Amino acid sequence: MLAFDVLVQARLTETVGGVPVPVQRGRCRAQARHGGMSLRWQDETGHSHSIIIATERFERHLVAGAIVIVDAAQISAALDA
Repeated sequence: MLAFDVLVQARLTETVGGVPVPVQRGRCRAQARHGGMSLRWQDETGHSHSIIIATERFERHLVAGAIVIVDAAQISAALDA
């Protein structure tokens, strides 16, 4: 599956099961899932968190600059593999 690093640069809150989940600003790992994108990160205490958001919503965050791909070469290398 396609996975790459991203930076969350804006305040993002996604709703999971009716519960708002704030996505921590900073580096996250994004991974393509069926119909969505998984974002994984660790908080300042070392606890891991993850959410899955719709691909279209992830793309809107990219276009708005709220999420930035850290190294586009990661995507190219994964697609070439």
